[in-house]
Amino acid sequence: MNLLAARSPVPALVRALGLSLLLLLLCDGADAATDATIPVRGGEHNGFGRLVFDWPEETGYQARLDGDELVVSFPAAARFDLSALSGDLEDYLGAVRVAEDGLSVRFSLKARFGLKHFRMGPKIVIDLMAQRPQEAAGRAGPAAGGVPDAPAAPAPPEAGSAAAVAVRVGEHPGFSRLVFDWPEPVGFRVEEVPGRATIHFERPATFDLSRFRADPPPTVSAMVPRALSEGVAVDLAVPTGARLRHYRDGGHVVVDVFAPGSSGTPPGAQSAARQGDAATGATPGTPTPGAPTPLLPAARDAARSDQAAAAATPAPRPRPAPGAG
Repeated sequence: MNLLAARSPVPALVRALGLSLLLLLLCDGADAATDATIPVRGGEHNGFGRLVFDWPEETGYQARLDGDELVVSFPAAARFDLSALSGDLEDYLGAVRVAEDGLSVRFSLKARFGLKHFRMGPKIVIDLMAQRPQEAAGRAGPAAGGVPDAPAAPAPPEAGSAAAVAVRVGEHPGFSRLVFDWPEPVGFRVEEVPGRATIHFERPATFDLSRFRADPPPTVSAMVPRALSEGVAVDLAVPTGARLRHYRDGGHVVVDVFAPGSSGTPPGAQSAARQGDAATGATPGTPTPGAPTPLLPAARDAARSDQAAAAATPAPRPRPAPGAG
């Protein structure tokens, strides 16, 4: 009897069915990867337009300019909800095309822009920077027969010119406090939009964020420094509806982030404001810009030390008048 001929075909059939089932599961997994719907929103700011891809978790990405298009690509396929872009960036963007594989989005550009991009937590932020006429002409190419110039780029800061700035954090009833410890007073401004605040400093710096990363406050989920052609910016991810208060105390730049719905005056600030009102004649309750705060003991102690040293220094002797003697 031929044992090989007598062997049942059932095991081969089972193996074939198992392989088919495995292929179906793999296909289902690939389809599941595209189930994520990523909202894409945008807005126009002072001198630039911003796109934000609201990924639910961190992912890789690439952003580049390809001729008259902006191309943003990702390693994982997704669906992109572009409904929030309607009219917000009409001076920047034309047609928008999502690749069939869900791995990239192409934006037609209405002019020539500079490009900056960074992460803010899981979000991907793309900035299209408006250019001055001479910069746009330079990117358009040289005149016939001319030699193209090297592209203009921000000059890197000179060695040692970037200040080392420690960032301290503190949590208080109703608000979180960030303190940027600059070695000397620095100019700054704060730009706020829902869900984000950007602090622009007038000098370049490197920031020590170790304290923030070890224990981030509840009202600031991410802090991202980025270099600018002049100075440096720090982007903060804050809750929608959060309010900010900011001021400078010597070399310390203080930013308070109030949780949505919280009161705007921290404990102890009312009495300090009343004392300042009595001294300056200001309307009661009007905050005094630059007034010292009891929540900056290091700055207060340093000021006291400076005052004590100044008091202990003898006044210079007057010089004799010419010809006296």
